[in-house]
Amino acid sequence: NIDVSFILQESKITIVVKDYGGKAFSPAFFEGIAIKKNWERGGRGIFLITNFMDDVRYIQSPGRSTSIIMSMNLLGNS
Repeated sequence: NIDVSFILQESKITIVVKDYGGKAFSPAFFEGIAIKKNWERGGRGIFLITNFMDDVRYIQSPGRSTSIIMSMNLLGNS
């Protein structure tokens, strides 16, 4: 199960995705796999997220859930 929420403020949007799969998620681990497997296209969602969003944070509750919180300034870089 996952929850997705959007928070729209005057100059910023925040998207929160919470996965209740219970397995810990490490972006660095998956980036390492992408490099080893020479993935140039596809399988690079983390790469796209970190390059398009202004702020990306992960919150892990081991055995319960993992959340990714992504924010983007709508009025340019502030």
